[in-house]
Amino acid sequence: MSLRISLVMVIVASFLGIAVSWFVKNPPIGSAKEQDLPFFYTLSPDDIRKIRIKTPSGEEAFTATFEGEPDRRQSVWYFDEPAGIPVNFDRWGGITFLLGGPKTQRVLRQSFDNPADYGLDRPSAEVSMILRDGSSRTLRLGRPTPDGGAHYAQMEGYEQLVLVDSSWGEVLTRLVAEPPLPQWYYTFDTGKAHEVLFYLNNDVVRGVGFDDEKEQWFLCNLPIEGNPCVGPKQVDKEKFINPLLKVLASPKFTGVEKVARTIEEAKHEAYGLDLNAPYITVRIETVNPRGITEVTMTTLTLGDLTPAGTEMYVLANEQPTVARVEAEWGKKVRALFDEGSLVPLAPEK
Repeated sequence: MSLRISLVMVIVASFLGIAVSWFVKNPPIGSAKEQDLPFFYTLSPDDIRKIRIKTPSGEEAFTATFEGEPDRRQSVWYFDEPAGIPVNFDRWGGITFLLGGPKTQRVLRQSFDNPADYGLDRPSAEVSMILRDGSSRTLRLGRPTPDGGAHYAQMEGYEQLVLVDSSWGEVLTRLVAEPPLPQWYYTFDTGKAHEVLFYLNNDVVRGVGFDDEKEQWFLCNLPIEGNPCVGPKQVDKEKFINPLLKVLASPKFTGVEKVARTIEEAKHEAYGLDLNAPYITVRIETVNPRGITEVTMTTLTLGDLTPAGTEMYVLANEQPTVARVEAEWGKKVRALFDEGSLVPLAPEK
């Protein structure tokens, strides 16, 4: 091989090396590795103070508060509506980190003229955040891409059109479709209730059960027998059972007194919520699509009135958080424990 040919090959190889180096450092749009893709925006989760999510089906808003001792303060997120109700810790975990930076899959355009082309004139979701310094950020999600793997998106105040992973949008829109209410914030379908038991000093003092075969409610024998419990005395459904279930199914929650993750943390005795407090269980039976009856229990413990006397402390669904209900609602439920509360009864047959 001549010296001239060798020199030419060396020069060509050098240019190829430069080209490859430039390509690696400056990949074409859409070809970057996942870890090298840019963030649409980056926020510290601790800086987010308020979140509002709007979708065509509804809207939810959440606000952060900081609670606890000065050296152990932690953020607790609350619904704006219903006011005073904290989010479900299990459902909420990681949401602020998710909102801190949705990683873009690709920048499609540095600017664009017609938002309707990408569904951004009527967003599938609009996520707004207010930060610690009072500034705000709003991200709009348009329609899904043809392959369904991403959403067209745009940050308010920025011209770029980008793609955001579809799973990011799905998690956020679910907060509207299925609000992350805490487990203690219950309601139930009265038509699926099959038993109500009343406990005082940790013993059953009264109960009513539904007989599926007779399709009637009965005052239960004590001690309790059967699941649901049974007895010889029929209870008038219209005069007692329906009003009873209507009250129990829709507690008048007003807020929380102590947000707790464990029983030890809540110190329930300080609110009159010890093991001897009035306690109610409601047996709920639901037939699933396979024809199998699933049984769940809704529970409620009644505590003391608040110092102002306008609310009552309660525990619901075996959750450690001490909640509050309207005092009048709580008194009405407490009266169900009194003698004569399970009347009128239908005449014995």
